[in-house]
Amino acid sequence: VCTLGGNDTAFGGVGGDGLLGGANSDDLRGGEGPDTVNGRNGPDTLTGGTHADRFIGGKGTDTATDYTPAEGDTITGVP
Repeated sequence: VCTLGGNDTAFGGVGGDGLLGGANSDDLRGGEGPDTVNGRNGPDTLTGGTHADRFIGGKGTDTATDYTPAEGDTITGVP
């Protein structure tokens, strides 16, 4: 799922999803399964959900709301 130019909210479903933020502030929410949540530009909120998720920050100040190393989550570029 790729968001466009506005302030968007995108939801993943059951299984592994790839969520890719756009140019502005996005709220990206994975679901069940191992998701990849990539904020790209803008200050984004990244939520992986259950299982081992991959959080990738972008140029804005991103926030990972449920980063859990015990689930196998990984994080890059998010303070």
